[in-house]
Amino acid sequence: MILGADWARGRRAWLLAGLFYLPMAAVVLAHLLLPPDGLWPTGFLQYDQGGYMAMAREAFDETSARAVFGLPTSADPETPQVYANPHLLALGLVQLVTKADPGRLYLLFGALCGLVFLRLAIALYGRAVPERDGAALLGLGLFLWGGGLFVLAGLGRSLVEGHLDYNTPFRFDPYGGFWFLDLGRNLFYAVEAYYHALVFGLLLALLDRRWLLSLLLMALLAASHPFTGAQFLAVALAWTLPQYLVAPHDRPPPWFALGALAILALFLAYHFWYLPQSAEHRQLMQQWSLAWTLPVSALLLAHALVLPAAVVTLLRRLLDPRLAALLAVTAGLSLLLANHELFMTPKQPLHFTRGYTWFPLFLLSTPWLVPLLRRLLQRRRRLAVAAIAGLFLLDNAAWLTVQAVQNAGGFGAARYLTANEREILRVLDSPGSSPLLLVSEDDRLSYDALVYTNWRSWYSHEHLTPYAAERRAEIARWAAAGEEPRAWREDFAAVAFVTAWRDDHRSLPWITADSAIHRIGDRLLVIRWRRP
Repeated sequence: MILGADWARGRRAWLLAGLFYLPMAAVVLAHLLLPPDGLWPTGFLQYDQGGYMAMAREAFDETSARAVFGLPTSADPETPQVYANPHLLALGLVQLVTKADPGRLYLLFGALCGLVFLRLAIALYGRAVPERDGAALLGLGLFLWGGGLFVLAGLGRSLVEGHLDYNTPFRFDPYGGFWFLDLGRNLFYAVEAYYHALVFGLLLALLDRRWLLSLLLMALLAASHPFTGAQFLAVALAWTLPQYLVAPHDRPPPWFALGALAILALFLAYHFWYLPQSAEHRQLMQQWSLAWTLPVSALLLAHALVLPAAVVTLLRRLLDPRLAALLAVTAGLSLLLANHELFMTPKQPLHFTRGYTWFPLFLLSTPWLVPLLRRLLQRRRRLAVAAIAGLFLLDNAAWLTVQAVQNAGGFGAARYLTANEREILRVLDSPGSSPLLLVSEDDRLSYDALVYTNWRSWYSHEHLTPYAAERRAEIARWAAAGEEPRAWREDFAAVAFVTAWRDDHRSLPWITADSAIHRIGDRLLVIRWRRP
């Protein structure tokens, strides 16, 4: 008993959570402490992450605090105030009070949620593996950081083709592994760590028959994210409602069913009736109807190590029936939603992956995997144990290493700012009358401005800017011929233009005599105030 009594509870579990967070902490520290020369690390490890802090800023700006907020990527100063994600409201409030750097605050939020996520994952693992020995601990490590066969498949194909670089090991992993088909990699996204903490809390509450807590967590999930909310409202209802028919002795109280159905009704009304009343949101819904699907090859490579044993466990009833049923429902519905293009227009099916099929299959495989590890350890078959562990851990070990190395080299997914970009943002962040509009040929700078300043951007994020194609075309016409939409001159107190420096800039038609002109490195920043 090398772990002592109740290793899945109390301070020992928190210590384990901290230890298992270290691989992700290493990636974060590599970003913060080893930036490329001349670049400043923002704390955002991937392109989308800044958008969450832009939404937090939108809810709590310097002049007002609201329980709802508008779309920060909208150029319309009157964008409808219709969004109310609780975690973003909390982040906005903290940023308003502390004046913390948004990227550092985002990382802190991710670390705290990550520890809670890991702690709850350890508790759920303890329901499937109550033993307290070295094999159980090794199995826990494989549960939290195990993966599939993507690296082996990618390396094999690349070696046959005679080409190898940083990305070829993940060529079969959708979008280079950024859809996180296993569990631990979701720590890479602070918001995913938050969603996963709520999911694991919900599953444990359901297993423990804590019905009021279950309803609270269902409501939080529904309010936090449309995809994960829909996914686990479906899981909770699909697992509990049949109990009223097949297990009356174990069914939840009637008020739980009514409450769960009420949350589902509110969720559907909000997303499919209330939000679509906004023309901008309707446009975004069209832009989000993307065929981001899970190829069959990726499906097999992601789950090949756990699926066969999980099927045998279900067929032979080797796990506690309530736990097995909940895991089977979670895996089945997640798999169905992640492949919903088979029966409807795809709405980014990959959003339903995020390890939500992998982790229940792993837990279902533990009645085979953990005893196998135990026998091998007892017989001192260390090489065999190392081979199994290496097989499970290879995907994430390689992926996290590549992220750290690429980011330190300046060619990874993490966002860094040059000194000139920071100076532009500093100038823009000076006080001024609203509404303010930024027009830039550099999409990334337009996006960054939403995080660090009070300026709106005509175009920023390819999937979150309403009428994105039209907005980008308008910026292209401005850059080529100085053509401006009427809104630029009529709807904003000031417009800031960012383009490449040119010596003849005073002849440009969109610069007025009283415009403020800044040369910042090789950039031209022009702030044109509207005359009364």
